[in-house]
Amino acid sequence: MILEWEPGSNVVGDFTITGFGEDIAVTDEVAESLKDFLGFEVGAIEMFQRKGLKPPTNPARVRKPRVWLPYQGQPLFELWVTKRVHLNFERSSVRQMEECRVCGGREHDIEGVEETMLDLNEERSGVMRAHTARTAGKGFYVDERDLQGAAIFRLIELDAMILCTDPVKRLIEERLFTNIAFLEYRETF
Repeated sequence: MILEWEPGSNVVGDFTITGFGEDIAVTDEVAESLKDFLGFEVGAIEMFQRKGLKPPTNPARVRKPRVWLPYQGQPLFELWVTKRVHLNFERSSVRQMEECRVCGGREHDIEGVEETMLDLNEERSGVMRAHTARTAGKGFYVDERDLQGAAIFRLIELDAMILCTDPVKRLIEERLFTNIAFLEYRETF
């Protein structure tokens, strides 16, 4: 993985989304904590920044904070999900809507999963969070035997999401790792 830090924050969380939900960088502490779980590998991260960008001599005058190179934070690793399984469409509340004639990609309608939306509310000058809980009996279902022991995985049909089992979720929450949120997508396997 190759990262270029964008301006806007100089804080690096334990989990950093580096693309549109597909690539994740994690701190060495996260990588070490997850090492006993199956379904992923960790890889090296290389960082660069455009020529001519230099850390400010007076940090108090910086308009947009950013992470500067050479990187001074905790070592980071790519979290590369290796386990991919098929969604059990018969048990899931997911319907295939359309298929792209050019690329073969499919759009899906997902019913009953937990959702969180962030909206700018101008009257209150802040961000409002709208939350919808998962509907009992609805969500994603996979056949446990397809996981083959993996605790972190992706769905072949909805590859942008990274899913995990409850033990992974509990460990991450117990260790108070930052910059990650969980949404409930299923009840049981």
